[in-house]
Formats: sequence, C-alpha cells, structure tokens
Amino acid sequence: MKQRRYQVFISSTFNDLKEERLAVLNQLLSINVIPVGMELFPAADEEQFALIKKLIEESDYYVLIVAGRYGSLADDGLSYTEKEYDYAIGKRIPVLAFLHERPGMIPLELTDPNNAVKLDEFRKKIESSKRLVKYWNNAYDLGVKVQTALFLAFESKPRVGWVRDDPSRDSSQLIEQLNQAKRLNEEKQKAIDAFQRELEMLRAKQQVYTVGETAQLDDETDMNAFIVEKETTVFLSYCNKEEGLADIVDLAFRGVSNLTVRRWTRDVDYREDFKAFMKRVKEHDFVIMLISDNFLKSQACMYEVGELLSDNDFKKKLLFIVIDDNDKMHMSSPPDTPIGARVYDFIERTEYFFFWQERYKLCCERHDKIEARGAKVEQSQELREIERIIDQDLGPFLDYLKNARGMSFDQAYVSGFVEFRAILGIQTLVEFVKRTSQPHPPAKPRIRYDVYTIGRWNEVPLDWLVLDVRENESKALLIAKDCLIADRYNEEQKDVTWADCTLRKMLQAELLGQIFNDKERNMVMRVKNNNPYNKIHGTPGGDDTNDTLFLLSIDEAEQYFPDDNAAARVARLNGDIMSWWLRSPGLSSYCAAYVFHDGFISDLSPVSARAAVRPAFWLKLPS
Repeated sequence: MKQRRYQVFISSTFNDLKEERLAVLNQLLSINVIPVGMELFPAADEEQFALIKKLIEESDYYVLIVAGRYGSLADDGLSYTEKEYDYAIGKRIPVLAFLHERPGMIPLELTDPNNAVKLDEFRKKIESSKRLVKYWNNAYDLGVKVQTALFLAFESKPRVGWVRDDPSRDSSQLIEQLNQAKRLNEEKQKAIDAFQRELEMLRAKQQVYTVGETAQLDDETDMNAFIVEKETTVFLSYCNKEEGLADIVDLAFRGVSNLTVRRWTRDVDYREDFKAFMKRVKEHDFVIMLISDNFLKSQACMYEVGELLSDNDFKKKLLFIVIDDNDKMHMSSPPDTPIGARVYDFIERTEYFFFWQERYKLCCERHDKIEARGAKVEQSQELREIERIIDQDLGPFLDYLKNARGMSFDQAYVSGFVEFRAILGIQTLVEFVKRTSQPHPPAKPRIRYDVYTIGRWNEVPLDWLVLDVRENESKALLIAKDCLIADRYNEEQKDVTWADCTLRKMLQAELLGQIFNDKERNMVMRVKNNNPYNKIHGTPGGDDTNDTLFLLSIDEAEQYFPDDNAAARVARLNGDIMSWWLRSPGLSSYCAAYVFHDGFISDLSPVSARAAVRPAFWLKLPS
C-alpha cells in the first residue's frame, strides 16, 4: 500500500507570526506532511482569496493560529483569516485552532488595537465552535502542540491524503495534483529558507552580555531578551500528578540567559540515585515549589521539603505556589479529585498530620509482617523517613506556608510569574546593560535634597524631599521621604493605565485628606500629568490626568534621581527597604513600573501585586 501524505493548510496573520509559522512548518516537515499557506501569497486580497479557497478544498486538515492581530479586512468587514476559517468549516474540513494563551501580554507592535473588538469576537467564535482548540505561549510550544494535535487527528479523522487510490479521478488528474504539490513544496521550502536566514540574522544581533563587558547596542538589538547577572540555578519541586503545571513554570523561565531550572524528570539520569539528586536541593540558589494536596501527601516531595528545611537560609531560597482547586483549568487532563492544598485553615491542616499518622501505622503493620531480614532493614529506613515528616518537617513547613503570603497557580500564571522573576533577578537586556556596561563614568557625589515638612502621617509630621523648584511658576515638586503604605496598583489583574487604576483613585479620594488639613490642602496644586508610553516595550500610558497626589513617572524618576545616584531612589516603609510604584506602564498593560529595592527601575510587576506607595505633589509657593 502506498503511503499517504496529508496536506495541511496553515492559516494566520503573517508578519507578526513569522517565527511561530516557521516552528509549525518545521514540525510538519519532520512528520512528512505537506504544509501550505501564507508563505506562498503573504498579500491578502480577493484575487488571492480565490486561490486560497481552492487550496483549502484540496487540503486534508486546516490549522488556524491566532495571536494579537485580526488581519487584513475584506470588503465585507471580516478578515481574510476569519473568512478562511469559515470556508474550511463550510467544506467540512477538520479544523484545529490554536489561540495565544495570554493575548494581553503580546507586545503592542504585534497587535492591532483598531480591530481588537473584532479579534475578541473571533476568539469567542472559535472557542464556542465545539472544535479542537488549544492554547500556546511561544513558537516552540506552538509547534509541538500542532504536531501532537495533528497526530491525533490522523488517527481519529483519517483523510484521503495526496497519494490516493480514488477511482473517481483519472491518472492525469492525479499526476497534475502531484506536480502541483511538488511546486507548492518547492516554493514553500524557499520561503522557509528565507525565514530561517532572517531569524538567524536577528538572533545573531542578540548579544549575551557578561559583567564588565562593554555593551554595543543598536536599534535592532532585542531589548526584550531576558537575562540574570550571574549564573543562577533553580530547583523545581512538584508532585508528578501536577507535572503539567510544572511544565508551564519550566517553560516560563526557559531561554533566560544564565538561569538553569532543574527538575528530576529531566535531570535524573537513568539508574541514577533519585534521593541523591533530591539531597542536592539545598545546593541550588532558589527552589520553586508547587504545593498541592498531592504534594503534601507525597513521601518524595516531603523528603525534598526536609532537605530544604535543613538549610538555614531556606526562607530566602523558597518561592512557592499554593495550588487551589481552580488551578485545574491549566491542566490538559484535570482530575476529578481536589488538588488544592489546605494550608490556611487549622482544621484542614490537621488532616495532613492524620494522613501521615495513618500511613505510618499502616507501614508499621506491614513492616511487622515482613520476614526477610534484608527487606525489613530497608523498610525500616522508610519508616524513619515518615517519622521525620511527622516529628520534624510537616509542622514547621505548614506553619511557614500559613504565615507567608502565597499565591495560587492562576495568579502567578496570569502575571507571567513576574514576582518570581523579580526575586530571581531576571531583567530585560536593556536593564542589565544599564547596570553592567563598561566603562562606567566617574561616580558623582550623591545629590542632596532639601527637606520640607508639611502634613502628618500616623500623628507624626511628614517630611518631603524637594525635587524641583520653579520660582517663575510659584511651585515646587515634593516627594515623600519615605513610603507611606503598601497597596496594589490596581485591585484587579487586567489591562489598566494610571488614569483608571484604583491606586490613583485612592490617592485622590483618601490619602490626600488623611495627610493634609484644610489649610494645607489649599497648598496642594492640581496639575495636568502627561502619561507617555513605555519607551522600551511601547505599552500605552493612557490619557493625561489631572492630579493632586500622584506617583512619579519613569522619566521623572530618572530625571530627579539620576542613574549615577540611583541609591537615592531607595526608600523605606516602616523601617524596611521596599520597592515602590511609579505611574508609568510596564512590559504590557497588565504590568506597571516600579523602583526596585536596590534603586533600579523595573517594569515587570503585575498591576495586582503589592508595592510601597511614595506619593508626590506640586506645592503652591507664596507669590
């Protein structure tokens, strides 16, 4: 029997998904599939659409990839991508759709704000179609998922394929089809080769910087690449039953220069001692633990906990996620049983002690029935490990989880694991270069700021640093010497700007009245603040605002606290050095900028995270 080769039509927008399409094409070529699509005709118009419809008709499967753009519009107001999708469904061709999992995190330059509503409606249409829909995060992830889904489709919905034994077609038709397929493959391969060369050129321009080197940047350097300053190792600890969640965490930190994530499923060699590997947990710089109900009932996981607790610095190393039952939505095959860790309620925490006590009792009963001396010695070691869990490790670990602020997997995932990234020291290339590039200019004397006292906080007179005095305008810019409170930039994790965030509303409506009396409030000017886009990521800053109390922007923080005096940005809250919010947008509209605890500016914090608040205002001077 002749081997069948399936033709797969790949539909998507083009310029924003070159690397993703290349990843899919390479995966399909590796399984002897004939892919066709936009590489042959990247310009969309009605004439081309007529040819596209013919190719869709001749294809065995239709793959749709959706990211941040809706696509070129036809005369009827629909994008050609959506029209292709509708046509494939109308022709009863198996459709496999792949949607970007976090469209709100896509860089602005790869989106189409003018057609955002149409794109959202198209996504909802796809999700409600009762056809296969998968979600992807990056090019590699997409390529693997497309290949896997097609394999399943080949089995569940086999099609005729190209080398066909179809009596309704004569040999001349078959030869013409094969010749057409050959021409398509040749043109497609040329396009793939061109894409590959283009991507290699781009990657060649992405420089990996080390401390002490001079960084030569140009306009085409990828400033969004991520890096840590020194070699950092992370141990990923989880229960096998939540391996899918661990895969997502692993993927989130893949590709960060100088960062290595280790996990037993990948880093324990065949026949290597598993416990010897787990003993090395405390040798890592950080440990990320995915704590579920299964984790707290797993002897292997609790063994890792015991090894970590034996490190006096474990609190500095441990980054943890407390999984709740809602996090099952991130699992490809969610179990019917609960997975959430019950660590915050006393009664529910005691269930874990009862679980291990019952397990210990059962193991003792089985141990007493073992007659072989060698086996009995080996099982005695298992009993000692369970005793250690009950007597030494479980109580302190649960107490730590109860008292430390944790987050669910979904909260961490929606934010892009930004809080973990900040603790690990992950930064964009431009931030890294700013810190480490040589030669460094001679250090300038630290700027000294005049202090002005006005208002009260916690019944104590409040000191402000004077950043700017404009005598011709009879005003002065002041910023609180120390942070006053800790709060979220926005209560809900969503697209937001300074103009409509909850923190701005709180400053105007509550904090202003708490700090100043009636006479002092008359000295606080209402000014128009410009809110520019993020210069690195292009994130919109939103509308201009009329503010009394406000936060500094990135530009203002850099102007009044220059980089060579970045230490002057360091501020405290109740005696502790804290990161504090700026009003500027961050990596995306889901993030906001802030001053890190060491004085450097970052733009990776999710808007629903908590940071310190250091208000500023313009003081009206006597004329």
